[in-house]
Amino acid sequence: MAKNDTKQESVTDKPVKTKNRAKRTVDQVEKQRRVRMVAEWMMQGNSVEDIMSQIRTMWGLKARQPYTYVQWALDLFKKSIEQTIKERLSFHIATRMRMYKSILEDKELKARERYTLALGVLKDIASLEGLYEEKIHISAKTEHTETIEITLDLGETSDQQEGEQNIIIPLQTSVDNELSEGDS
Repeated sequence: MAKNDTKQESVTDKPVKTKNRAKRTVDQVEKQRRVRMVAEWMMQGNSVEDIMSQIRTMWGLKARQPYTYVQWALDLFKKSIEQTIKERLSFHIATRMRMYKSILEDKELKARERYTLALGVLKDIASLEGLYEEKIHISAKTEHTETIEITLDLGETSDQQEGEQNIIIPLQTSVDNELSEGDS
């Protein structure tokens, strides 16, 4: 194999010997190469501890830098998944737009059928785009004839729900306290 040929590196590859490794800074291309290498090691099933040990050995890094490379690799996975989701959403919306056009142009269907089907497609597109709120309302009576009502909004993104998850625990604690006070 020629010296310039690329090969797939694994965690077991030998360290790269460099002069003044402690003072060496890497350019953007080298950083991206390293992040992709760490991501590849993660996909191969290597433990984070093994990966960080290999980072320290191969690149002469100490302290927080190996953690940073692992985090950058995780961010790379996240960005890739988000892009895939956006592409899939675009595909589904474009497909439904073609269906919508086809329905409106289909002269074999009665006008009422065309509009009903077209409206269904438009509602589906709006749902994919998150324009409709999808909620579940739960209502229950307790032994003490109190009514507890909870509404879950399924149309929110995970970022929006993340901030609201903290509400559930205090609410439950509050309800438990009220119920225990009623027993007294």
